[in-house]
Amino acid sequence: MRKLFEEIRELFADEYFHVGGDEARFQCWNSNEEVQEFMVQQGFPNSTAGFADLQGYYLNRILEILHQVPERTRGIVWQEIFDNFEITGDLTGLNLDTIIHVWKKNGSRYEPFREEMAKVTAAGYRTILSSCYYLNYISYGRDWPLYYECDPHDFQGNMLYLLASTNKTTLERCRSHGLN
Repeated sequence: MRKLFEEIRELFADEYFHVGGDEARFQCWNSNEEVQEFMVQQGFPNSTAGFADLQGYYLNRILEILHQVPERTRGIVWQEIFDNFEITGDLTGLNLDTIIHVWKKNGSRYEPFREEMAKVTAAGYRTILSSCYYLNYISYGRDWPLYYECDPHDFQGNMLYLLASTNKTTLERCRSHGLN
């Protein structure tokens, strides 16, 4: 993995690298004997919390390798990783240098991002918001007003930890705080 990350770093000079972590199907891991054996070896229970621990274990190893790449590349993960660490009750396993990408929404409304952004920033993580701007669900005209109604600053949390959204004002604020 380190060699892969070094090659990617050579080709793309950005300091950020999105390692994913969303939509893991814990049921698949539950049906795999090798995964079950590994979980027993690691002391992870056969439960939702145990599968969250397993995913956290894997992603932390990936992030550790990523941080060893020259010129230090920072990892970005989907919000499920933060949520899974919250399930286990141990956010100490997720490096504070990791950036949490908030993307989920509830139906056609974007209410959940406010709560998620507040939790993520209260825990001291920087965040990227894209849930309001999820363009693969575009309805060609009818949904554009929703994009304008979404204010990425409208959450009860530490605004200094909001790294970016597709909102120009947010990017300007981030630059003014030295967070671009």
